[in-house]
Amino acid sequence: MTNPPDDQQPDEQQGPSPVARRGFNLGLPEGFIELPTDGDDLESPELTERLNAQVAAQFGLPPDGDNAAAAAAAFADLGVLAGGGGVDYSAIAFYQSPDDPARLS
Repeated sequence: MTNPPDDQQPDEQQGPSPVARRGFNLGLPEGFIELPTDGDDLESPELTERLNAQVAAQFGLPPDGDNAAAAAAAFADLGVLAGGGGVDYSAIAFYQSPDDPARLS
């Protein structure tokens, strides 16, 4: 592979490429649960307890129950998977089906 001529080399003084400078803010409606995107975050008891409590509240489960913990762990894994793909922020939300109010979609 050959390098482009010097006049086509990126200028370090110009900073990162235009793509790297792009950014945006996204406001999420109430009900989204922030997920960890770094596997090291899963070692934090505070984060685990917060995530368990949020999932339990969403589904009407006891916050210290096995079902809330299992669901929270599965959702955390999704966040870490997204983080491994380069995502900086991950969240999940659940909505009731308009066709069947007793069923989550």
